[in-house]
Formats: sequence, structure tokens, C-alpha cells
Amino acid sequence: MGVPVMARAVRTRLSPELAQRWVVGSFRRNELYIPPPNGQFQLEGAPQVTGYDPVAFRTYTAIFKRNEDGSATVVCGTADVARTDWAKPSTSLPVFPAATQVLESRLETALSVTYAARATEAEVKGFYSDVLGASGWARTEDGWTKGGKLITVEQTASAEGKRRVVVIER
Repeated sequence: MGVPVMARAVRTRLSPELAQRWVVGSFRRNELYIPPPNGQFQLEGAPQVTGYDPVAFRTYTAIFKRNEDGSATVVCGTADVARTDWAKPSTSLPVFPAATQVLESRLETALSVTYAARATEAEVKGFYSDVLGASGWARTEDGWTKGGKLITVEQTASAEGKRRVVVIER
């Protein structure tokens, strides 16, 4: 789809489990959004973790493969998703009115929309409560459910006085 991607493989003496823990810690220290484990795409025999920087519109993925000696080979990749000309102008998921920097992406069985909005946390929560509730979605501890699907809404305050919102349906 024309999204610039860079990747390289590195070998570490750490086991795949320790390498994955280190990468997740690094993602958290750098305030990347990390989807919950059930929202992470997994390759057979090679666990992976993806983090998303909603400010820079960049994803970071690490894939962990165990070597015969117990060490790990880690395939590290990053994708610049800042360009929006390849994304559809309308989205399949509801977006807060007057949202900017809207980006929809699909990965395997998940659909996500990220955007910025000049709104309070309560306004964004109220919007999704109204829209999803009116569409037959039921509020649960994990998010909103309907017909075996789950929608989660994550939001954080940004330096520009806006909220960064990530909506994921799986």
C-alpha cells in the first residue's frame, strides 16, 4: 500500500522470552501504545509484539525466533504510517466529530482507527457510549461487544491539548 517499512534481524544472547520482555519494556518507556496480547497478531512459532507511536504515526514490531543454542534472533521492523493518502477517507468505525489525522488500518482479524480530537476524556467516552450503545453494542469490562466482536477505545492526552484516540475492533 505504499507504506515505507524498514526491517533488520539481530541476534542476542538473551532467550526469546527475555528479549521480548526487554522490547516491551522499551516500548513502555517510550510511551508506545501496545495492544493487549489478544490484539497482537502472532506468527506460528515466532512470538511478536507491536507498539504504536500515535504522535509520530509510526509502528514498531519485533519478532522473536529461538536459536538452537537458546539465544534469540529478533527481526525488528518499523513502518511510517504518517502518510494518509493511502487510507480511505471514510472509516468503518465511528470517529469523534471534527477528528483530525484519521487513519484506518486492517491487520488480519483486527480493524483500527486512530485520530486526534480536541475534546475531553469524558466527551470521547460519552460519544462512544451514545454511538455504540445506539448501534446495539453492549458495554463490558473489556470494551464493547456485539455478535462475537469486541471494540476497545484507548485515549491519551497529547501535548497540543488534543486527545489521541485508538479504536480497535476484533
